[in-house]
Amino acid sequence: MKNRFKKIILLLGDVAFFYFALYFALWLRYLEMPNEKTWTNHLVPFTFLVLIWFIVFYVSGFYDLSFLKNKKLLRKTINCFLISGLISVVFFYLIEKSSISPKTNLLIFSIIYLLVFSVWRKFFYWTLKSYLPQNNTAIMGLNEQVVNLVKEVKIKSYLGYNISFIIDTEEENNSHAENIPIFKEMNNLANLIKEKRINTIILPTDIHTSQKIRASLFSCLHLKINFFTLSQFYENLT
Repeated sequence: MKNRFKKIILLLGDVAFFYFALYFALWLRYLEMPNEKTWTNHLVPFTFLVLIWFIVFYVSGFYDLSFLKNKKLLRKTINCFLISGLISVVFFYLIEKSSISPKTNLLIFSIIYLLVFSVWRKFFYWTLKSYLPQNNTAIMGLNEQVVNLVKEVKIKSYLGYNISFIIDTEEENNSHAENIPIFKEMNNLANLIKEKRINTIILPTDIHTSQKIRASLFSCLHLKINFFTLSQFYENLT
C-alpha cells in the first residue's frame, strides 16, 4: 500500500471520528439524540472548525507516518488539541449570532474526540504493522548506506516493507545488515525472487557500471518487479 494512500485513509478516519465525536457530544450534552435542527446548527460551524483543526494537525506532523510511533505521541496530541481548542473558542466568540452553546459543547466534544482520536491512531498503527500485506524487498549491493536503510525499514515496520535478502558480489565485503540473508551469487536471481516472493528491488546508484547486474535484472523483467534506486526508496519511507 502506497504511503500517500495510507495518509489518505488516516485523514478520512480522523474526519469521520471528528463528526462522530460531535454527534456523541451533543447526545451527552442534551441527554437525547440530537434532532435535525440541533445537528444542523452545530454542523456548519464545526465543519469550518474541522479545516482549522486539521491544518493544526498537519503543521504538527500528524500526517507523517513516522509520527505514529513517536514515544511522546500522547503529550503532543494533547498539546495539539489545546491549540485547536483555543482557536475554536476564539472562533465561536467571534460569531455574533450563534444559536449554540459553544463553551460546554466544545469542551465535551474536545474530550470525546481526544479519546477517540488516540484510540483510532493506535488502531491504525497496529493494523499497518500486523495485518497489511508485506512488501518483500531485495537489495542489490551492500554498503554503509544499505545498512542504514535496513535499520530505517525495521524502525518503520508499519510502512509494510520486509527486507528479504541482499545480493552482494564483493568478496572482500564483510559488512552485516541486521541479520538479513546475504547472497554472493546472482546466477539464480530470478528463482530466488520467485521463492521469496519479491515485490521490490532496490538498486545501487552505479547499476550502469555493472554488466553482470544489468544482465541479471534483465532476466527478471517478466516477473513485474518494482525497481527503485536507493534515493528513490528513501523518498518512499518519508
